[in-house]
Amino acid sequence: MRLIRFGIVFVFTAVFVLQAAAQTREQGPWWPHPIWGKDDQSGGSNWITPDKVLKALTLVKTGQIYEIGQVYSADMPLFGQRTYSMVLPGSPTGEPMGSNNLIYYDEFLVAEIGQVGTQFDGPGHIGERITMADGTEKDVFYNGFTNEEIKGPYGLVKLGIEHVKPFVTRGILVDVAAYKGVESLDHGYEVTVEDAEGALEKQGIALDSLEPGDAYFFRYGWARHWTNHEKYNTDPPGIGMAVARRALGFEMKVYAVDKHPRTPQPGVEEIWGLDKLDDALSISDWFVVTAPFTSETEGLIDAGRLAALKKGAHIVAISRGGIIDEDALVDALRSGHVAGAGLDVTAVEPLPDDSPLWDMENVVISPHASALTPEMWRGRQEIFKENLRRFLADEPFLYVCDKRAGF
Repeated sequence: MRLIRFGIVFVFTAVFVLQAAAQTREQGPWWPHPIWGKDDQSGGSNWITPDKVLKALTLVKTGQIYEIGQVYSADMPLFGQRTYSMVLPGSPTGEPMGSNNLIYYDEFLVAEIGQVGTQFDGPGHIGERITMADGTEKDVFYNGFTNEEIKGPYGLVKLGIEHVKPFVTRGILVDVAAYKGVESLDHGYEVTVEDAEGALEKQGIALDSLEPGDAYFFRYGWARHWTNHEKYNTDPPGIGMAVARRALGFEMKVYAVDKHPRTPQPGVEEIWGLDKLDDALSISDWFVVTAPFTSETEGLIDAGRLAALKKGAHIVAISRGGIIDEDALVDALRSGHVAGAGLDVTAVEPLPDDSPLWDMENVVISPHASALTPEMWRGRQEIFKENLRRFLADEPFLYVCDKRAGF
């Protein structure tokens, strides 16, 4: 799979941008979350929406259940000096009681549950020690929460597992061991992007069928060593950072063009000025227009700019119509110079019936609805609440419209 580079026209960018060395509790290289906001404690489980659950349930055909974890027991392999011990304090624990002679068992458990048996990590499990802008060091976890905020004498007070929403979703097995033709991968083997993509291709799973909220299960064959504690606990195989990044965004290289260039946020290679718009067009496999419609941007992507676009590229418009010259776009699509277009916005909405764009097989048209997601409403609520707080505190607002600039 080739790498895809995006050129994004940003004349105004409503995102948090900060240098990596200038992070504060409020803002850093990976926080606050750009979709779920600064107070979110649920992480990726937010993708499990009612629609995602309903779609997953349509996949159930036989109702057969497969066990993918290991049962906790005293003889399981334990990491380091961890302990797991469960005993019954009596047989039965409770003597017959009441008119029905009720008896019962209690279990007494002594264990360290991290790296024991089969576990799913919560957002408070892994963090990173970071030097903040004021020179102090902070242990920072998901969404910028610091160690001081989440820890308590009897467990986590924030980012606990209780915030993780139930997972009812499509599971995708990535059988790397079968792809490599081995019963088990070797000690320390790092699964590459090529391994993951090759396994999916062998299993007949197209990359473009993968969706947010899918659960990926990588099979290394390592479970066969479960009873060999020393081998099982010594340098097991796993996915590398390259695979993790590809799972998050297919390693797209993102370049942005902005009227006011600034230091890019994580995930963006560079932000260029408008003087480099043609350069961005020339390298883009996908070019996404997210600019506001103003006197400066009207007709900005004209016939000349479309000719500058990399041959065979796709163009997507999701902000306002009138920025792309639609007549020139039709010509570029017919000539094959532009391979396809996705238009959520057009100069006239709804798009007139006699527009040739309706009859083009390489064009997708949607009804100006690309922003309509549950996350959008949640984000607007968070902005409103924050601006209300700032109003009461006599502080500057976020995202103030500049009427002279037009956005």
